[in-house]
Amino acid sequence: MTEKNPTPKYVSKKQQTRIDRENMRRRWLTIGIISIAVLVIGLIAFGIINEYVLKQNRAVARVDGKSITVADFETQVRFTRFNYVQNAIQIVQFAQAYGLDTSFYESYLTQIETALANGESLASTVLDEMVDTIIVEKEANALGIVVSDEEIDQRVEEFFQYYKNGTPTPTVTVTPFVTSTLNPIQLTLTAPTSTPKPTATTAGTESSATATAAPTATQVPPTATTGPTSTPDLTATAAPTATALPTSTPYTYDGFTSQMKSYLEGVDEYNFTRSDLRNLMKAQLYRDRLLAEITKDLKPEQDQVWARHILVATEEEALAALEQLKNGTDWCELASQISTDTSNNQTCGDLNWFGPGEMVTEFEVAAYNTPVGEISQPIQTTFGFHLIQVLGHEARPLSQSEFEQVKEDAFTDWLTQKKADHTIEKYDDVWKSVVPIDPTLPAGLY
Repeated sequence: MTEKNPTPKYVSKKQQTRIDRENMRRRWLTIGIISIAVLVIGLIAFGIINEYVLKQNRAVARVDGKSITVADFETQVRFTRFNYVQNAIQIVQFAQAYGLDTSFYESYLTQIETALANGESLASTVLDEMVDTIIVEKEANALGIVVSDEEIDQRVEEFFQYYKNGTPTPTVTVTPFVTSTLNPIQLTLTAPTSTPKPTATTAGTESSATATAAPTATQVPPTATTGPTSTPDLTATAAPTATALPTSTPYTYDGFTSQMKSYLEGVDEYNFTRSDLRNLMKAQLYRDRLLAEITKDLKPEQDQVWARHILVATEEEALAALEQLKNGTDWCELASQISTDTSNNQTCGDLNWFGPGEMVTEFEVAAYNTPVGEISQPIQTTFGFHLIQVLGHEARPLSQSEFEQVKEDAFTDWLTQKKADHTIEKYDDVWKSVVPIDPTLPAGLY
């Protein structure tokens, strides 16, 4: 039996128009849904790209056109905060291990806590250091200084106290001892105090006078007593046997790599990588090499002044004191009576030797420009009015630590001047909007 073809359903023109209209609505609805989906996905993708690519690559500063990005800035700030936190933890652990009073470390912890709380100030300092790093490398390269990968590798190893060629022997630096001849005015401050003689007493009477303690002489073996000598005990007393110390485990290259891996895992959450560690070591090397070059002609000595002063509140008091001194009043006696500097008014106002930068500017300028032995006119500072008498002015040898500080100061001054030769742009609206506030001190640390 053959099937019959179904009779085609007749669609009127009106019906066809309605069908076409519905199909069109469906198409537009589908297009709209797809468009919205694409827009949403696009916005999400843009947000992700903006947050993790575009935003991170924005510049917080530029030095001669070279950008410091948000990503690098945030990483460096977090790493700096991490070091602050670790220092605080180590201080507390040290104090607890040795049973030290909390007052020992609370001042240190307060300073660290304050630095971390002032996040914007800390971040600003970090940004300045990042700018300096770029300038230091550029200036070093201009002088022909280049840091090699091998040098960076060695500095990284030394950072973890791994010395493949053996632990370096510390260099002993001898601090110079100054024995300059004292002038008459200086002798008034340093004259030796005579030792009073013991009061004479009648024979057989024990002296009641207390003699001033003199320096103890080096002991010599006691004089042997004449008379019978006791028979020595020939039985040897057993000495305590020394406990063998454990043999230290050699610090191998594997140990170094393991320690570095552990360290990097600890800072990984702050996006601080092995590459960042190498860049940090590289920056230190460039700074050390450039500092050595800039300060190579400095001598371990410094132009210093030895002075004493009398401090009063008003210029009228200072002028009156100056008049008294001109009329023969003893300086030390006057200082003890009227000087308001209680730290030295009982020692003639003696300030001992000092170098540039140790006193407020007005005081320093006056002291360095007053001839030895003379008294200055009243000098006003934030402390009041000073009369300054210069007791000495000469080049004085510096200890190693003092010399290192002088070199640091000289390098800082040089770098500050050099910055004027570079184009430095800081974008405050950018870096201030991305200042990290983590990590912070653990709760209940102290």
